[in-house]
Amino acid sequence: MKKTLCLVIILSILASFFNIAFATEGDKDLENAILKAKEILHIADDEYVIENFRKSENGYELSWKSKDDSKNNWINATINDNEIMSYYKSINLDSSKLSITDMTAADAKKIADEFLLKASPTAFGESKYVDSKFNGYSGGIFNINYQRYENDIPVENQVISVEVSTKEKEITNFYTSFDKRIKFEDTNGIISFEDANKSFKDNFGYELKYIKRHDKDGKSLNAYLAYVPKSNFYNQYIDAKTGEVFKTDYSSLNTKFSATGSRNMVMAQKEEAVMDSAATLSKEEKVLSEEVANLPSKDKIISRIKNISELKIDNSYKEENFAIFKTLDGKYFANVEFSKNSGKDDINPYFFYKSIRYNLTDNKLISYYTNQNKYDANEKKSVDAKVCKNKSEAFIEKYYKYEKDFVKYQDKENDYSYYFERIYDGIGVKTEGITINFDEASGDVVYIDYNWSNTTFESKDNVKSIDEFYQTVVTDKVLKPMYITYTSYDEKGNRNNVLSTKLVYMLDDYSSNYSAITLKKLDYSGEALKEDGYNYTDIENHYVKEYAQKLAEIDIGLEGNELMPDENITKRDYLALVAKANDDWYEPLNDNWAKQYVRRGIIEDDKNLDEPVKRIDAVKYMINNLGYKEIAQKYEIYNCPFTDVSKEMKGYGALGAALNIVSDSTSVLNAEKFLTRADALIIIYNFLSRE
Repeated sequence: MKKTLCLVIILSILASFFNIAFATEGDKDLENAILKAKEILHIADDEYVIENFRKSENGYELSWKSKDDSKNNWINATINDNEIMSYYKSINLDSSKLSITDMTAADAKKIADEFLLKASPTAFGESKYVDSKFNGYSGGIFNINYQRYENDIPVENQVISVEVSTKEKEITNFYTSFDKRIKFEDTNGIISFEDANKSFKDNFGYELKYIKRHDKDGKSLNAYLAYVPKSNFYNQYIDAKTGEVFKTDYSSLNTKFSATGSRNMVMAQKEEAVMDSAATLSKEEKVLSEEVANLPSKDKIISRIKNISELKIDNSYKEENFAIFKTLDGKYFANVEFSKNSGKDDINPYFFYKSIRYNLTDNKLISYYTNQNKYDANEKKSVDAKVCKNKSEAFIEKYYKYEKDFVKYQDKENDYSYYFERIYDGIGVKTEGITINFDEASGDVVYIDYNWSNTTFESKDNVKSIDEFYQTVVTDKVLKPMYITYTSYDEKGNRNNVLSTKLVYMLDDYSSNYSAITLKKLDYSGEALKEDGYNYTDIENHYVKEYAQKLAEIDIGLEGNELMPDENITKRDYLALVAKANDDWYEPLNDNWAKQYVRRGIIEDDKNLDEPVKRIDAVKYMINNLGYKEIAQKYEIYNCPFTDVSKEMKGYGALGAALNIVSDSTSVLNAEKFLTRADALIIIYNFLSRE
């Protein structure tokens, strides 16, 4: 009995010992994580108290809040394997306006490097510096970015991002996606650039297309020629060892058409409403009224739509919404929606609907969408895709008699979705043409989109050949080996916890378009893409150099490699600088931004934008921009420091000096002289530097 009792006591003591040992070991890991964070992140006990804790496969996620509740500050950090993987510190900064900073990009990078060396030495040791970008908001933040490399090859999606506050001179935000568990294949047997380039041309490549854009008036369209990627090859690459196409297992990015979606998205387009007025009609309003009166009646419009038998709008469908509108190009359209109860559930009824847009001017169907489809992904497709393709061709032959001779079918992987691209002078017009989709079970039409515009096309006389394009653009500097990381699944469909990798060839950028005339990379508006920053070659010994460099850090400047600092600035260019300093939307190919500035009272009109601007007018526009127009116009209350400013402009001169927009170190503003490009930059600098 005593022996049994002793054995029980001994076992109890041993159990307690092991429980304590295991608990202490677990606590020790947490303690190490907390101490690591406090040491590197300078978390003082008299300022912060720990608030939240969470342990996951990503490590320890810790959160501290300020002891002083009035400050409402907090610190979040993730620590994994004794290294900090993410960090965020809330600080109170003014995010209402852009800021100029005395800190350089090199200063910020030094702070980031020193931090990473202590906080995350493994990730930092296997990464290379990429770039630094300045964000003038929030008191000024430098974003420092790094890329992971393995075998001197970049690793996709394995990055480090650090934010350095120029005001606090410290790290306020840091994140790395670095994963130590990833295994990499070696580089033995990698194919040459020449073989990779051939595979790229054969399997991916570029093609010549027309791309539409609006003219400066915002109404008429023109189309320019560009070399564009042949298709959206989501998660497809060139296997760096075989040259074959490699696809990652991202089933969620399947581009197969689905008939689900919002009818509002399908029908979304800018509309101009026609309003009734009780006042006397103007000449233009009378014309509008006559045009509307001559349109077909509602009943005739609905009859036309129902006569398109392929849409299957029988009497069981009830007309729900009806609207007529006129677009900026003078054409009239009707939007009609029909619906009916599916009859599947009387308690919670589900409605089928059909949405149609019809061009009344050209008597043409523009778009159609229905949610009445029968296909179930788990069921076998009952209609042959070739039959549906034939139906789509017959539909175009029947309802788009003119367009049928100017379209070409684009063979894609999307079964039951058929796109016929518009062709002009033998070249495809990007985003224009006719798309028809079918339900895979019934073979019924479920979606139609007709996109065709009255466009002026650029001549192809000076187009560079596709061979010259490849030789110039697709070089070994941009088509090079890289490791990609991706989520993979086992044979049972379970997601693997560790990312998989593959050594591939792919372009750094396979989304941009290139001018077919100059072979330069283009921005979204079709203009040559501006290089980051403003590197003027003609300001080395000019007084504006320091100001221009500071503004360039926040992406503000005048276009071109030369500033031409002593030349007069135009009203257009000066207001563009104001727009950039305001962080306003600015589109150089469209003057609508100038109309906005008229409405906001910054300028009187949007005329003479290409004429030089006087110095006093530049001050005036800036004061109006600050919202002081009304008080500036009360000139009689001001004592202006400038002797050459007219009576009506004294308020502007006085406020300009008081707000340090212009210097009052001399009594002469040279108010009536034209503003130089250099002095325009200084005004913008002073505007952003104001307290």
